[in-house]
Amino acid sequence: TLSVDATSGVDLGSSGSFIPGAVVVELGQTLTGDGLVSAVLINNGVVQVDASHAANPGTMEITGAVNGSGTLSLAPASVLKLDGALGGTQNVVFNSGGAGELILNNTPPGTITSSISGLNIGDSINFAGLSSISNVQVSGGGGTVTVTTNLGNYVFNNTTFAAGAFHGFFSSVNGNTGDWHIVVAPQQVAWTGASGTDLGTATNWSPNGVPTSIEQIAFNSNAGGTLTGTGNGVLANFNGTGTWTLQNATLNLAGEPGAPYSPYAGSEGGKLTVNGGFLTAGGSYQITAAQGAT
Repeated sequence: TLSVDATSGVDLGSSGSFIPGAVVVELGQTLTGDGLVSAVLINNGVVQVDASHAANPGTMEITGAVNGSGTLSLAPASVLKLDGALGGTQNVVFNSGGAGELILNNTPPGTITSSISGLNIGDSINFAGLSSISNVQVSGGGGTVTVTTNLGNYVFNNTTFAAGAFHGFFSSVNGNTGDWHIVVAPQQVAWTGASGTDLGTATNWSPNGVPTSIEQIAFNSNAGGTLTGTGNGVLANFNGTGTWTLQNATLNLAGEPGAPYSPYAGSEGGKLTVNGGFLTAGGSYQITAAQGAT
């Protein structure tokens, strides 16, 4: 905990700046770690949330407003919790690896001019005090994200996604905070092939050809079917009322890096059978079908 009272100040740098009640990070300086910063933060350098030595997830909470023209940097699987207002010239950077979370506890709806960059699968933005999020719209080639809520619209007008990341979000209630959040989603690719055909055939998939390990794959036909060959995805949903069978087939699932996905293969209403094949997941997987699975 770094706590500064109303008559004290902390300056990181060589200027000797003193601002009562504030922590000042000067240009070229870095404040790194996790824990509580109980003060106004004037950041013209870098504030790095580092979860490497903390219980998962490592969290930095800043109780006061954050101002200045510096960078707020989130390591993979770290949490930056802002109890005060986020200044319009801060740069929020999600580092590669996913599952970083920005929590906005006191930011009302409106236009947010701070840049948000590096958004990747599993990264999320959490909003306190909402009862619903009805829509998330990404426009301008991914540069603008509009979040429609019961209190009004949040408009992030300077966003950048990581290379290869899908420019889309889903919204849900965060199981850890109880608040609504938006999470960068994977691209969904649907199986359109005939029963008994190869997972590795491009024409069996829509819209983007053979899926890769960063794409969500869906098997939606009520008829089910038999799958052969080898396929990949970040996660898979087996839907419909029919039976899906991996017949001497291998389906490799890399696993979504962030909640609520957590790595899993979902069988949502259909029945999945693995017959002489393999279903692998980068973590755990969950079968949710009422009909069971074999």
